[in-house]
Amino acid sequence: MKKLISKQFVGILALLCSSAGMAATVNVTSSVANLVPVSTPFTVTISVVGMTANVGPSLGLSFDSTKVSYVSTALPSTGPHSVGAFLVLFPSVGTPTDIFVTPSGSPSGNYDAFKINFMAIAPGAANIVIIDDCDTNSAGYPGTCSGGETRAFFDDVNFLGIPAAYNQVSALLSDGVQFGTVGNKNNRTPPDGNNSAQFHPAVNNAFPYSANPL
Repeated sequence: MKKLISKQFVGILALLCSSAGMAATVNVTSSVANLVPVSTPFTVTISVVGMTANVGPSLGLSFDSTKVSYVSTALPSTGPHSVGAFLVLFPSVGTPTDIFVTPSGSPSGNYDAFKINFMAIAPGAANIVIIDDCDTNSAGYPGTCSGGETRAFFDDVNFLGIPAAYNQVSALLSDGVQFGTVGNKNNRTPPDGNNSAQFHPAVNNAFPYSANPL
């Protein structure tokens, strides 16, 4: 009896310590750190850490279209999602809401999954979110990771969603001026010697007037 219990304990411990017992990490990062100037292109890379063997991701995409415009989606130049992999976007024309990648094999470990190119068009938060039904940060986890999910990295055995913890990108866009009603000398925008509008006095509609610069 003791040997049976011991074997069961070792089996459970091995499962908990294996990659199947732990969630992978998905990092969503921007090619431009901190503030992204308006009219600047930038790339968001989706990369995985500690991913178990899978047949590829089927992920959703959302963002604030008043702050950024979608340009394109591309596979990385190296890794399991490069040579021999297939990229499918839905819808195929315009801005996709879903992104599918089929690798040439069943990759695992650490690698880049795909990249999305954007153009900054207005100041504010871009609110770029990669949507995964098995995101461990969501309220539905782990109940949604049972076969009913449609957006996830899917394992290569039962084609179930692989639990993943997402570090979503925080893309803030700036027009290089950032006017406020308190003061503008110490805003976070780096000084630009060619921008005479920077360090403008606080905007004030009362006398003495201080309007937004033209």
